[in-house]
Amino acid sequence: MIVKTVFGGRFAAEADSARRLYDAEVALHIARQTGVDPWIQAASNRLHEALVSHFGETAVAS
Repeated sequence: MIVKTVFGGRFAAEADSARRLYDAEVALHIARQTGVDPWIQAASNRLHEALVSHFGETAVAS
């Protein structure tokens, strides 16, 4: 991939981080629909971790 080469892999890392963020948001949405508190808590924790990771990646990229 040309973009990956030009930016030294930053684009790929940021894209992976954004994908994990999206997946975590979807997981939380699904967990909330089930109404199972442990699942909601786990999905919420996963989303928090994805947010921290994503903002860390985007801060490095800018």
